[in-house]
Amino acid sequence: FNLVPGMEVQAGQVLFGVTNLNNVYVEAQAYAQDLPYFEANGRFTAYAADGSGKEAGLKLVTLGQDINAGAQSTRVYFELDNTG
Repeated sequence: FNLVPGMEVQAGQVLFGVTNLNNVYVEAQAYAQDLPYFEANGRFTAYAADGSGKEAGLKLVTLGQDINAGAQSTRVYFELDNTG
């Protein structure tokens, strides 16, 4: 959005959208050799990179279907319950 204070807008013009972020989906890369670990476990923990000590539980949603030949990795998708 490119809105600034004092800007004129048209009636009915969408100014912003509201999104329900109760569930957030996280995409990560995992090495092919580690996929059995992901398949055997359904729950994981993510830690904040800012050193705050915050952590959140992640639920495995799906593993990627293709292995990147160069990196020997695939996408892994998680769901984060963001209601708390």
